[in-house]
Amino acid sequence: MFTAKRLLFFVFLSITMLAACSNKQEANWEESEFFDVGMYKMIGTENKIGFIYNPDHLLFVENQVNKYMWHIWADKEELQGGFKVLASSEDKPDEKIEILNLKSEFDYLSPNNGATTHIPSHMMLPKSGMWKLETYINDQLFDEIYVKVWEEEA
Repeated sequence: MFTAKRLLFFVFLSITMLAACSNKQEANWEESEFFDVGMYKMIGTENKIGFIYNPDHLLFVENQVNKYMWHIWADKEELQGGFKVLASSEDKPDEKIEILNLKSEFDYLSPNNGATTHIPSHMMLPKSGMWKLETYINDQLFDEIYVKVWEEEA
């Protein structure tokens, strides 16, 4: 009986640990993939979401506002509700800042560069390092993009 209780406890503990590990997603703090769409280089997830960004021409620099053109490949039905982007830095992953919030689907524009829609935006991140950009459509997580932010030059 004592052995059966120990066995049951071990099985319960193992299942609990496996469930906890599978629910916890570890962030991969590496810059997202770059991909080409027409004459533009984008960062994000090809055929899902990305924004025009070419570090060979313009770096994402801390405390500098720049224009970024988002592109989303999705069914029209998925594009109901607003679009927002929350950002967190690698050294403070639990602290999120809102860097973009379009309240309604009327902010989505026509197809562009093969994407279902495109969204012009201005974004700025306050410090250098790796940043995770969580994209939401209708308050549902759509995808995550990791971007390196460079230090301001003095």
